[in-house]
Amino acid sequence: MKTEQTPKRTLNRRKFLQLSSTAAGLALLSACAAPAAQPSESAAPGQEQILLRYSHWGNEDEKASTWSTLQAFMEQNPNITVEQMYIPEAGDPYLQKMNAMAASNTLPDGALFPDAHTLNWGLRDMFLDLSEIYTGEHEKVDAIQYRTPDGRIVGVSGAQEIQLIWYNKDLFDEEGIPYPPASAEEAWSWDQSLEFAKQLTVDVNGNNALSAAFDPTSLDRFGFQIGLSDMPVITYMRSNGGDIFNEDWTGLTLDAPQSVEAIQMMADLMNVHSVMPKLTAGGTMSTDSGLLSRKIAMAMDGQWVLETLNRVRREEGLNFGIGVLPYIQDKVTTATGGPIIAFSASQHPAEAMQLVSFIMDPANTPDYITGGLWMPNEKRWYHEPELLSIWIDNENHPPEYKSAVVDYSLDYVTRPLPIYRLPNWPGMWQILNPALEQVWLGEKTAEEAIAGVMPQASAYFDAEIAPLMI
Repeated sequence: MKTEQTPKRTLNRRKFLQLSSTAAGLALLSACAAPAAQPSESAAPGQEQILLRYSHWGNEDEKASTWSTLQAFMEQNPNITVEQMYIPEAGDPYLQKMNAMAASNTLPDGALFPDAHTLNWGLRDMFLDLSEIYTGEHEKVDAIQYRTPDGRIVGVSGAQEIQLIWYNKDLFDEEGIPYPPASAEEAWSWDQSLEFAKQLTVDVNGNNALSAAFDPTSLDRFGFQIGLSDMPVITYMRSNGGDIFNEDWTGLTLDAPQSVEAIQMMADLMNVHSVMPKLTAGGTMSTDSGLLSRKIAMAMDGQWVLETLNRVRREEGLNFGIGVLPYIQDKVTTATGGPIIAFSASQHPAEAMQLVSFIMDPANTPDYITGGLWMPNEKRWYHEPELLSIWIDNENHPPEYKSAVVDYSLDYVTRPLPIYRLPNWPGMWQILNPALEQVWLGEKTAEEAIAGVMPQASAYFDAEIAPLMI
């Protein structure tokens, strides 16, 4: 990839969870003080004035957006004052503050919470069961509910975000190639998408990957890009009839032939067919950078990139489109999003759940939905025409969005990702990821790498996951 522009860091799933769930969230003690919450003066005479605290991370824009959401809640509930507890840093610094507050019995009432630790804290009864507030018109999408093995809902993602294909329309037009289909019924097979990716992959001399003169060591443009995090890997395992875990989450199926084959097919995009950037050549580019620079023709990425691509369209003229994923055997996509929770230690559990319910109602965060960052987390927004119109009938959602995203998510998100059902899943991925990296780098075949990691993965599952699934 000698002529490739310096890649920007990708907005991957983990970064998205840190950014997007903040936008719904609210905050914690920090040097960056939030606006002081003023008790309402319009509470009914004799009505108890209640103080709640809500914690979140994020940048200054997200801090301001969160404060606006809190103010709207307080206006509707004049007897409740909400203190914004803002922690700028996500990840370990945020979790450390949560742990410190848990130890000192000073946890807030509600919070944006690190997804990797949600089920573990839920199993320790640190969170309220939110099942009763997410019923009826506020029933949430099944795949983004953090459920304990006994069925409690201890958190729900602020948004549902699925995996899609994003592409540069101009490149497809110039090469005379049809656009990636925008409906699952017309989805490309893996082999079809590979053939088109070869036509779109060109070396510095203008030869595509189907040409006898093609030079895979000196590439100017790649036809395809897939992220190599857990979400796309699991998506294509499932598309091939495999998965990391069996249907009831009681055992590993990572070494099933279908799972191993899917991993190898992903690696072959880089190491055999040369249609995707190799890890050794700088790795994954951000979708907006790749499409705009014409270094990537089409990329698999989350729905959350729509907001960024719209900005690039307005500012720099990017002509992009949306398609459904190519499939191997089964048509599949997966969903993700960051969780919002209510702490069981709250002195006002009913009001804490009321606050969380308000934040989690898409009607109270319309800018994130109409702007393209989020898909709604409630089922009715996918079915009721008036709500669907609020969501997608605007310039930020292209004509193909209804079939490529809304309809696709309804029928082809068939199973939650492990993080929504398995405690200690992040520890398992830390074991699997180095083994998979050997496959991506071409150092081992998928069969060799999976066979090598299975003993450690099985031991971890038996010791750290299975006992908690009872």
